[in-house]
Amino acid sequence: RNSSGLAAQMQAVSERTYQRPELCVELASQNKRFGSGPKTFEQIQSLLSSNTLAVVTGQQVGFLTGPVYTIYKTLSAIALAEKWCQAYPEFNFVPVFWLESEDHDYDEIAKISLLKGNSLERFSYSEAEYQELASAGTTKITAAFAEWLESQILTSLPDSDYKPKMTTLIRECYKEGETYELAFAKLLARLFYDDGLVIVSANSKGFKKLAKPVFIRELETFPSSSQNIIAQSAMLEEKGY
Repeated sequence: RNSSGLAAQMQAVSERTYQRPELCVELASQNKRFGSGPKTFEQIQSLLSSNTLAVVTGQQVGFLTGPVYTIYKTLSAIALAEKWCQAYPEFNFVPVFWLESEDHDYDEIAKISLLKGNSLERFSYSEAEYQELASAGTTKITAAFAEWLESQILTSLPDSDYKPKMTTLIRECYKEGETYELAFAKLLARLFYDDGLVIVSANSKGFKKLAKPVFIRELETFPSSSQNIIAQSAMLEEKGY
């Protein structure tokens, strides 16, 4: 979109009323659990100001960080926030990563592909107890999974100067008894420790309490959101997407 339209949208968003103090308390609590760096907490504090806006990306929580585009999306959000801070100095921008941890499709996240030479080697993992989940993100890492990760994945990581560090990070994050969501978030926080990335999980009582007005509005206006999404999808298909 054109720069004037973008600036107008930024102004409109900054003038909306949000529960910023309560949100910042929730974000600080979550990111402390995730092990985020000092810059992240500075960014969270900046969200108290109405001229601070979020550049949001996200991904389903899965094995390690999921598809490689998870990293690309995160880097893009960080880079865009920095770019807009320069281009629109009247605003501040914070990169935010949304953890989609309430997805129920375990099979969709249970696969890993690693580059071996010029080809991909694919791995998958399944346990019978994982097939009847409340959500994939709340699933806990079992001893069997931790052993599989050690024997199959870590030994198959391609050799590089970064392999020892990455192996250590994965072991520290993906421990027996940890949930997939927390392991995913901890690894992401460590990878972007110095970049001020704010990680947010909607799968918490505190966040759901803040979102209560949204839930009520969705119930009262049902099915307008679904209809709008269907219409938007149809328009994109007509344009070749």
